[in-house]
Amino acid sequence: MINQMFADIMYSTNLSQHASLNDYFYNVVLKLKKQNITPTTDWRCDTFNTAKFLNLNIDNNFLIILEDIKKEIINFSKDFGVLTSNIICTESWINLSTTGNYQEYHMHPASHFSIVYYVNFPNNGGDIVFKSHEAISDMFPVPADILTPANYKTYSYTPKNNDLLIFRSNLNHMVEKNMSNEDRVSISANFCLKK
Repeated sequence: MINQMFADIMYSTNLSQHASLNDYFYNVVLKLKKQNITPTTDWRCDTFNTAKFLNLNIDNNFLIILEDIKKEIINFSKDFGVLTSNIICTESWINLSTTGNYQEYHMHPASHFSIVYYVNFPNNGGDIVFKSHEAISDMFPVPADILTPANYKTYSYTPKNNDLLIFRSNLNHMVEKNMSNEDRVSISANFCLKK
């Protein structure tokens, strides 16, 4: 008998009801980028984000989407045995990736859940890739010949416009290079659950 003991899970849905706001967020991030604002960072990638320049939590258009995001987080958090509906968005920002841009592996500290909402995702825009917790601490990997769920180390997701992904903030993730000639634009945010 095989017993599943641990699982890294990610939640996905599509918020197409908010598609009319995508141009707004795209224009906001383009305007900031054109102001030649270059954040001080130790990232080894070129993806631009508005984290240090814009508080989306006070943007009326983001607040419209945020209500639906919180409802989805409440649904997802039930898989973790959490019954609270007190969800607090601690920070939010817009990401802009031009051709060749990527995002290296990282986690989001001091939060329970993180989200990505896709404003614009072109063909070959670069998948988001999640790395299992086991992959980080696996000091002596099993020499597998066949891929099975028991030995997966990464999971790649190809999003569409208006897709919303929710995952534990401590789950390592990265974004592959944007190999298209269009911009990849997404909104990211972190959330804490309060009892």
